[in-house]
Amino acid sequence: MKAYFAFAFALVLMSVVYAGTGGPSPVPSPPGYSISTSNPVLCRGTTNNVQMLVTNLGRGNLSAMQNIQLGVTSSKSVLSSTISAGTISANTTKAITVPVFVNANASSLIQVTVLINYYYYTYYTDSETQNVTFQVQSCGSPLSVKVSPLILQAGGIQNLTINFTNSGNTSLRSIIAYAGLPSADAALLTPMPMQIPSIAPHTSVLRSISAYVFSTASTAFPVNVSGSYYSGNALNEILNSTELLSSGIINLSASSIAISPSSPSAGGVLSISFILTNIGTSSATAVSAEPILPPGFTSFGSNSVFVGDIAADSQSPVTVTLVTESSLKSGNYNVPIKLNYLNSLRYNVSKTIYVPVQVSKLATNDTTRLRTQSGSGEGLLVLVLIIVIIALALLFYRERKSIRKHLKAVR
Repeated sequence: MKAYFAFAFALVLMSVVYAGTGGPSPVPSPPGYSISTSNPVLCRGTTNNVQMLVTNLGRGNLSAMQNIQLGVTSSKSVLSSTISAGTISANTTKAITVPVFVNANASSLIQVTVLINYYYYTYYTDSETQNVTFQVQSCGSPLSVKVSPLILQAGGIQNLTINFTNSGNTSLRSIIAYAGLPSADAALLTPMPMQIPSIAPHTSVLRSISAYVFSTASTAFPVNVSGSYYSGNALNEILNSTELLSSGIINLSASSIAISPSSPSAGGVLSISFILTNIGTSSATAVSAEPILPPGFTSFGSNSVFVGDIAADSQSPVTVTLVTESSLKSGNYNVPIKLNYLNSLRYNVSKTIYVPVQVSKLATNDTTRLRTQSGSGEGLLVLVLIIVIIALALLFYRERKSIRKHLKAVR
């Protein structure tokens, strides 16, 4: 690592590229100079105060560098401004601080161009450039950005909250931020930019934005927050990307509910049938129906009925079978049926529907009357049998008496 830093520092000291001189002819040679820097490591996403050491290599009192303008040429990696540095006498070194803003996406090594303009011998100018290489790293930023919620629902307007938190010990000011969403997935409805005058140390400021998420949105897409803010006099950059998940709309609706028998009795078996329709924009997978049994009801067989997948704008029939206990009182009952399924993100989702069931039961006096009627029929049959037996006995007695009378007459 030390060797790497030595190499980076060595790259800082680059050769001077002659740019041109001007003034009345003949033009004398400029005094010459050298530039070095004491901080070859810069931080991404913030303004770095780079100290440039400029040495006038000239000799004699007339070799002063006058009205010096020093700056770093802006590029895709850096943004800078020109600094006035006054005069540097011959054979003298002067430290000049140049603010250099480094973009958050800058690579680990960047080469920048240092531009210097100055007068010499009063009437003549010299403009030269020098290439300087810096090592770039990610440094801690006092401003953090968080977005919530992370799961959105496709096919409608969604509200997002952006949390700007200052974890530093000094106030941050002039915060300007822009939010962006992929045009193929969502449309931002809130005007930009978001502006926050200041954020005190260790506090947060919330901003709300709205977006319409298309029904055809990708399962995952980013929301990007970019912008700038000041920490003291230093300009810093905001660059945050948060991955959002999008789940399609699933709306399972139960219709054509039928109960068989329509008025079940206590101690019997009943079936509840209905049609599940997905009126959403995304498929519900691994759908199952699970009755949540109230007291007096039990499942007939499995506690859960597997339905399968129901695509958007599709239907599927469902039937659950229950048993009522014989002790269940007659009356109206609500039987909850829990629908379980997986959405497009493979998350478990549930929804409960309620089915009214009217249970009937035979009254006690009706049962007694049936038993009484049953007892009266058996007594009548016994009475008839007794009468028949008595009639046969009388007939047998009369027949026997007639036979005896005839025998006496014969004798």
